[in-house]
Amino acid sequence: MNVPRDAARLLLAPIWEDFFARFPLIHLDIAVEDRLVDIVEEGFDAGIRFMERVPKDMIAVPLTEPLRWVIAASPGYLERHGRPVKPQDLHDHRCIQMRISDHSTYPWELGNGNSMLRIEGPGPLRVNDTDTAVDAAKRGIGLVYCLERCIETELGAGALEIVLPEWTSMGAPYAIYYSSRRHLPPGLRELTRVIRETQKL
Repeated sequence: MNVPRDAARLLLAPIWEDFFARFPLIHLDIAVEDRLVDIVEEGFDAGIRFMERVPKDMIAVPLTEPLRWVIAASPGYLERHGRPVKPQDLHDHRCIQMRISDHSTYPWELGNGNSMLRIEGPGPLRVNDTDTAVDAAKRGIGLVYCLERCIETELGAGALEIVLPEWTSMGAPYAIYYSSRRHLPPGLRELTRVIRETQKL
C-alpha cells in the first residue's frame, strides 16, 4: 500500500498495537512517500490520499471526517512580527511554504464556500515535509499551514497558536482507494475497518 507521510502518522501509527494484536497473522507492506503514484502501474494493492485526489476510476472509502486546515505560529514569532488579522496581512509575514510532488508550491486555502481565498505568501523556507515545516514554525521561522490534527500536541502545549481562526478551512477526508477492477485484499479490508473504528466512522 502507498501512503503519504501525514496519513501514516495520523492514521496508521495510532492503530498498530491494536491491529496486530487482533490480526497477528497479517503482513502489511507499506510505502510511505508523498509523491502521487499510479498504484496499479506500480503494483500497489491500494493507497491512501485525500478523497478529492483519488482518480475517478478507483473505488474510495473515507477513513476520516473532513479535515480542518489551519495557519499557526509560535508565540515568539507573533511577539516579534505581530499577529495577522486578515488574510491579506499574510503577504507581509514570513510564510513557510510547502512543496508538493510536482515541485509547485501548495497554496494556502483559507475560508470556505463563497469566501474561499488562495494565498501564496512570501517566506524564507520551502519544504516538502509537514514535520519539518512544523518544527521550523515552533522555532519562530514563520507561519505554517497544515492540518490541525498534525499540530494538536503543539497547540495543547502552547508551542504553536492558531492565527486567523475564522479563516480555517475544511478539506477533503483521507480515503483508502483501490482499482475498481480488483478486490481489496483481506488484510487491507481489516486495516480499513480498524482505522475507521479508531476515527469513529
